Amino acid sequence: MTIQCPSCGQTLPAQFTHCQFCGADVSKVPRPVPAPTQKRRALVAPARWVPIAYYGVAVWYIVGALVTVVQSAVLKDFGPELAYALFKVAVGLGLIFKVELVRGIMNILCWIQIVFSGLGLLTTVLAAPFIGPIAFLFMILYIIDICANALMIFLIGETDDFM
Repeated sequence: MTIQCPSCGQTLPAQFTHCQFCGADVSKVPRPVPAPTQKRRALVAPARWVPIAYYGVAVWYIVGALVTVVQSAVLKDFGPELAYALFKVAVGLGLIFKVELVRGIMNILCWIQIVFSGLGLLTTVLAAPFIGPIAFLFMILYIIDICANALMIFLIGETDDFM
């Protein structure tokens, strides 16, 4: 940003208090006001399926947790599964209402799950000769888990600005 010296008309940087050309006092010259910064917005809206998938995953967390709660009530077994189910309900609601703390925690949990599923996949591949064809099923489950968590990380990133 620049200003103009009222005495000689030369262009000066806005932070100068005296003209470098004629020595005039330019401290009282009005300075340009920077434009207000706006929240960063992506140039392109996410694909139509992204919000649907995002809310679908959030609802899936809640439904899965409610099934666990019903099972616990029917079996009268209120152990750690119930606490985990309530955590999943909180996560699902946090995703639906776009609570940034929950979205950040979910992002971290998804990365951790990807690492553990990757290790499980590697272990299954190495153990396949010993455990037989059932290893193939475990490999598929680990790959699905990795893909589901990667999808959630993608959905959280894509919905930052548009929902």
